[in-house]
Amino acid sequence: MFELIKQKIPSLTSIAGSIVAIVVVLGVYGIWQFVWPSISINKLGTENLSGRLVYSGMQKAGELAPKTYSLILDNNDMKVVNESKRFKVLSSNAVEFATSSNSKDFFFMDLAFDNSSGTSTVVKRVMHAIFPDTLEVVTRGVPEQYGTMSWSPNLRMLALSIARENLDGQAKVSTLNWKVLLTNESGEVQLEIPDAANPVWMPNSNLLLYLRSDGIYAYDTLIGAEQRVLSFLDESEQPFSAVVSIMFEVSPDGRKLVLTTPGTGNISVYEVSATMDVTKLYSRENQSVNYSWPVVSPDGMSYAVIARDIVDGAFANPRIEFYPISDEKQGVIGAYPLNGFNPSRVYLDDWVSN
Repeated sequence: MFELIKQKIPSLTSIAGSIVAIVVVLGVYGIWQFVWPSISINKLGTENLSGRLVYSGMQKAGELAPKTYSLILDNNDMKVVNESKRFKVLSSNAVEFATSSNSKDFFFMDLAFDNSSGTSTVVKRVMHAIFPDTLEVVTRGVPEQYGTMSWSPNLRMLALSIARENLDGQAKVSTLNWKVLLTNESGEVQLEIPDAANPVWMPNSNLLLYLRSDGIYAYDTLIGAEQRVLSFLDESEQPFSAVVSIMFEVSPDGRKLVLTTPGTGNISVYEVSATMDVTKLYSRENQSVNYSWPVVSPDGMSYAVIARDIVDGAFANPRIEFYPISDEKQGVIGAYPLNGFNPSRVYLDDWVSN
């Protein structure tokens, strides 16, 4: 009888062994759940980056105006081309391609000498180039006047943000001192939108997005109406003070919006519905880095930003960093150092297919 009972009751050793096995299995499962997102088979690498990424900036050593460069991305290779030499202009920046699939048709801002009044003065121009044969002036103004610009999908309207001249400090980053002008192909102003900055056209759409102190607005050029699609207001309903320093870009399919905020690093990615409902997907934060000037790849799979370390309250170590747009778990795909550039005077312009 006792022998029969002993056969039916497991030994303490076997019970302990079973418990250890269960703990090990649960531990491995927990680790796998944590590690798996970071080793996903869909993880992007530098071999997935392609096209022509255009940036503008000023070298530390004595340059008075920005020059434009292309970073050619091709199968893990990154090669720089000095585009200002190809344009044969004194200065260039804010390059905007007509479409993400054509690297020969583009718009840009430049500085030039104007001798029409009998004296030589520097003017800022918006230029249209069809490389290498066509170069025409669209608009011109004083050097301090223009901010960012964006061309409508049909290339018939230019949205240009303009600030009052000689602004300093807080006044320069408040949208109250900015306005967005809509011009036709000839540079004639068709519409003025006050208290607005940093315009971005929605792809294949008649909607123009722009910043105000309380959020991002969408203006419908067909019906002449606007609505706020993304709010910047916090719980106290206080508007964002340095709103002009907020940068955003929309993916070529119009489904994603990438936004950077000034100060310590914050990149936010949003989903945009067909009815312009904007929903936050995730944010990347790094308190020791400043991110700005986001651009989205032509295939919409990744985006690039200017990243700068914050050292003793100043910017240092400027570089271009690449991130996947849909995978919040994956970190930086790759980076390209901008050695020799003034960290405060370097900008990403656009990203186009080769």
